Amino acid sequence: MSSIVPESPFKTKLLIPHSSHLSIHSIDSHTGLIKVQSRENSDDLPNFYASPMKLFRPNAWKEVSLSNSRQMSETSKIKQPESLKDQIKRQEISVLEELENGNLEDAKKIMESCMKNIKKVYGTYDLENIYSMYLYADVLARAGDIDLAIHYSEKALHTIEELPPHIIKEPQVIQYQAMILYMAGVLYINSAQPCKGIHALQTLSSILENYQIESISMVTVKLTLGNAYIQKQKYVEAQRVFDICRQAYTSDDPMYHQILIKMLQCAMSLNQFNTVEGYLSEAKEYLELYDDTDKYTILSSAAWFHTHREEYPQAIEYLIKCMEHLKNTDQEFSNEMGWVLTELGNCYIFINQLDDAFEITCYAKNVLEKSVGPHSKEVANAVQQLGNIKFKQHELQESIQLYKLSKSLFINALGPVHDSTIQVCLCILHAYLQIGNSSAAWEVLRELNAQEYSYPPETAGLVYNEMGNVMRECGYFTQALQYYESALRGYSMLEENNPDLGKVHFNIGSLNLQIGRMSEATLHLSKAKTIKEACFGKDSIEIVSVLEKFAEVYKAQGRTKDAYEILKKALKICVGCKSNKEKEIRKQISNLRNHRNK
Repeated sequence: MSSIVPESPFKTKLLIPHSSHLSIHSIDSHTGLIKVQSRENSDDLPNFYASPMKLFRPNAWKEVSLSNSRQMSETSKIKQPESLKDQIKRQEISVLEELENGNLEDAKKIMESCMKNIKKVYGTYDLENIYSMYLYADVLARAGDIDLAIHYSEKALHTIEELPPHIIKEPQVIQYQAMILYMAGVLYINSAQPCKGIHALQTLSSILENYQIESISMVTVKLTLGNAYIQKQKYVEAQRVFDICRQAYTSDDPMYHQILIKMLQCAMSLNQFNTVEGYLSEAKEYLELYDDTDKYTILSSAAWFHTHREEYPQAIEYLIKCMEHLKNTDQEFSNEMGWVLTELGNCYIFINQLDDAFEITCYAKNVLEKSVGPHSKEVANAVQQLGNIKFKQHELQESIQLYKLSKSLFINALGPVHDSTIQVCLCILHAYLQIGNSSAAWEVLRELNAQEYSYPPETAGLVYNEMGNVMRECGYFTQALQYYESALRGYSMLEENNPDLGKVHFNIGSLNLQIGRMSEATLHLSKAKTIKEACFGKDSIEIVSVLEKFAEVYKAQGRTKDAYEILKKALKICVGCKSNKEKEIRKQISNLRNHRNK
C-alpha cells in the first residue's frame, strides 16, 4: 500500500492574542489576523482581538468621549455622592485602562461588577447595556473564556435584532452591530465553529456594503472570512476572497505577500499545480521580505509541490533547505522539523533508497517524541512509515509489529475509528495477506466490520474503499467489488460531487476493466470523470488517470482511434500542467501508433 503522507504543516490556526498594548503591523500567516507589536507612548486604546481593524476608542461612540470621561473620573475624586451611572462610567474607563496595562483578571473583576450595576440602572434595550455586553465579551475573550465570550456577543446581537427598525438603522447601533459581528465571527472561528463564523462575517460584509464604518475595513473582514473558509475546507471560496483582498495592495506591501501565502495554501489544497508554481515563483523573488515562519512555509510548500509532481530530487533539495532553516532558527527539535524529516524519509521511499528512508524516519520519530510527545499522532505517523519501509523491504513480520505499534498510538491519540487508525489497520491486513496468514487477515477484517456502525459516512466509505484496494491487489476480485460497492453506500450521504466518491467510482471502473466487464467499467469511469471535473476542473491533472483507463477500455474494444484521441487529450492536459506523466502518456501514444501501423 502507498505510504501515509505525514500531516501537512499548512494548517490554519486562528488565535486571539492575549495582548492589550497593540498596534497594527501586518497579517500573521498562521492566524490570518494582523500581527501586533508593543508600541510605547500610544494614546490609542486596544481594539478587541488584535484584529485587522483601525484602533478605536469605544467610548467615543457614546455621548461622552473617552477624554471627557477621563476628566470626569478625575473630578470624581473630589468627595461627592457618586451615582450608579457615574460609577458605571468610571468602571468602564478602569476596564479599558486595565486592558491597556495587560491586567486581564483585574479587568474581568471590574467588568463583572459593572455588569451588575448596569442591570440596576439600564433596561435590556438600552445602548449602554449592549455596549457593556460587548466590552465584557472582549474581556472574556482576552482572558481565554471563549464560550462565555461567545454567549455575551450572541446576547448583544440578539438584543440589537429585537430593537425597533428605526432604531436599528441609527449609525451608533450599526457601529455596535458591526463590531460585535466581527467579534462573534472571530470567536466562532477560534472555537472551531467556522459555519457560524462565516455567517457572521457575511452578514457584516453586507452591512459594510451599505454603511460607512470607519472602525472596520472590508478587506479586514474578507481576510478573516477567508480563514473561516479554509477552516471549513472551502478552498475555492477562500481563494476568491483572498484574491479580492490582494488587489487592495501592491507587490511592495508586506500585506500583499502575506495574502499570497494564504492563496498558495489554498491552491495546494486544491492540487492546482500550475497556480502553486506561479505563487511559489513570486514568493521566492521576495523571500527576504518574509519572517522566519513564512520562509519555512514557502520552502516546505516548494517541497510539497515537487513531491506531488513526483519530482523527488527537487523535493529532497527543498526539504534539506527546510532542515537548515529550522536549525538556524533554533527549531531543531520542533514539530516542523519532525514533519520535514518524515517527509524526507517518504521521498527516499519513492526513489527506493530504503535504508536512508529508514534512518531518516527513525530520526524524525525521535524528534517528534521530544517535540509533541511519544504518544502523539505525529509519532504514530512516523512509526507507520517505518512499517511501510519494512514492507517494501519484504521484512513483513517486522512491518506488522511496527504497524501494530502505530495502531496503538493512533487509537490513543485519535480513537479507534479515526481515518488514520483505519489506514494502519488496513496496512496490517495487507501484510497478513502477503505472508499468507489468512486467519489473522480475516480477524483484522472482522474487527473493522464490527466497528461499521461507529463510522461516520465518510469514514465508512474510506474503510470499504481501502479494503477493496487491498483485496484487489491480493487477487480477491469478487470481495474487492463488494467492498467498493459498500464504499459507495457509505459515501451516499455525502454531496454528489465529493472527490472521495469519485475515487470509488474510478476503482470500480478500473476493477471491471481488469476482469473484462467493459460496460460496467465505462459506466463507473464516466461517473468518476464527471465528479473529478466538477471538483478539479476539466483540465486538471486529476482527470488524466481516468482518461488513461478510458483508453484501455477503447483498446480492449478494438476502438484504437478513440483510444488515440483520448490519449491526445490526456497529453494536452499533462503539457498544460507541466506534469511528469507527460513522458508516460507520450509513450502510450507511441505504442498505440505502432500498433495501428502493424
